[in-house]
Amino acid sequence: MDIINSDNILSDTVAQKYRLAGSFASLVLDQITRQAVCATSTWTLCKLGDSLILDLCAKVYKTARYEKGIAEPTTISPQNCFLGYAPEQEQGAYILQVGDVVKISLGVHIDGYAALTCHTMVIPPVPAAPLTGPPANALCAVHYTIEALIKLLGSSNPSNPVTAKIIRDLVDEAAESFQVGIVTGSRVLRIRRFLTGQQTIFEDDAKIVEWTGTDDSSDWQVEIGEAWLLDIRMTTGPNKIRKHADLKSTIFTRDVVNPYPPKLKTSKSLLSEINSVFPINQTFLKTPRARLGIQELVSHGILMATPVLCDSESSIVARQVTTILLLKTQVLRLITPLKPSWIQSPFEIKQTGIIARHLESKVKVRQVDPTTLDKMDTT
Repeated sequence: MDIINSDNILSDTVAQKYRLAGSFASLVLDQITRQAVCATSTWTLCKLGDSLILDLCAKVYKTARYEKGIAEPTTISPQNCFLGYAPEQEQGAYILQVGDVVKISLGVHIDGYAALTCHTMVIPPVPAAPLTGPPANALCAVHYTIEALIKLLGSSNPSNPVTAKIIRDLVDEAAESFQVGIVTGSRVLRIRRFLTGQQTIFEDDAKIVEWTGTDDSSDWQVEIGEAWLLDIRMTTGPNKIRKHADLKSTIFTRDVVNPYPPKLKTSKSLLSEINSVFPINQTFLKTPRARLGIQELVSHGILMATPVLCDSESSIVARQVTTILLLKTQVLRLITPLKPSWIQSPFEIKQTGIIARHLESKVKVRQVDPTTLDKMDTT
């Protein structure tokens, strides 16, 4: 399959696959947040998320030869960690505690059309009380940023185009308003069929704003008929992002164009199981002695590890991810937003700033309703 030139026109059929992926992602995210309570194992939640995704996908398009399933394995990243934590085994997995700021990430795809999400929640205390201080500021910042970005992208048109600079200015304003830092690696990008920003695939005409410490000089514009991924991360700390010293990578992505022929029998079996461009969680692979095969495939660049990333130990990182479609008359929000945790911040958005202007704009935003799944033709 030619991944780069796959069908990316938002026809009714393509939009339905996106909607279905978004509905499944919303349902799974809702279930995990309900189970994410004090004394719950992160291993249990990751296993639950991936199992639910596979079960839901198995019920649709049974006669069609569509690839479908996990677009991003479920990860549960607490406190200063914000990416990639899916424990290798139940023993030793992190146990949620009262007041933890937890990032729940996952993704679903139908025929390569993916909906990714991440929700930051506070593990509820007893008795209930709001989260305050810098962590609350970080959660407020990501919430308002995402809400404003959705309307900003939906407002783009030939006479008033949205550019990389405008997107960057909005996110920068949110961080300044709530006195937090934008985590390196935060990004706003156009996604395509099978392409959700994997490090193993590069697009010559990519549209992406990424916070890497350097300014973006791209001259592209946001256009109707595109799918976009909004991945915003804010930190209370120094933004000195590093790989966690003790937690091993369990999430891997395959480089499908790497021609290296593996030598080990286990590696060959793994490649037949890992036949997707989307990331996989090694914990739930069926190939016997999978770890040995992974070592060979990683050493030769066939698999790329997703490290567990974190800021300094005293930091709290908030992250929110959503996926949207820019249609002619509206923005379609694929992920149903969950109710934010109870937080209180002394800061507010600037009433004359770009965020407030777009929050109050008349751009029509409609969200996918998971309860309408039975009305979709998925035979």
